[in-house]
Amino acid sequence: MAQLFDHPYAEFLEHVEKPTRYTGAEHGVRRKDWNSVDCRLQWRRLIEAVKARDVSAALSTFRSPQTATFLTIRLAEQVWLRGNAALRGAVRSSDSAGAHV
Repeated sequence: MAQLFDHPYAEFLEHVEKPTRYTGAEHGVRRKDWNSVDCRLQWRRLIEAVKARDVSAALSTFRSPQTATFLTIRLAEQVWLRGNAALRGAVRSSDSAGAHV
């Protein structure tokens, strides 16, 4: 019970039967990696900023080195995917144009 005194709800938790359930100290508890959550949130913010053509908002998403790396990788993936799709579309249109001649 000594570890609960630092918890903001320590006064309330003293009266609960199994307080570790409410503090996240239970055995086998899964914790969320908040850095990955922040990276995904910044990705959504970047998408919205690009759609709005707001350069300052787009640049503000590159807040930490980890987030900047994540966003750079995601942007490179999108360039690759969209570039390949554009090339496939250009090849199909040139093939279909040649078939009608």
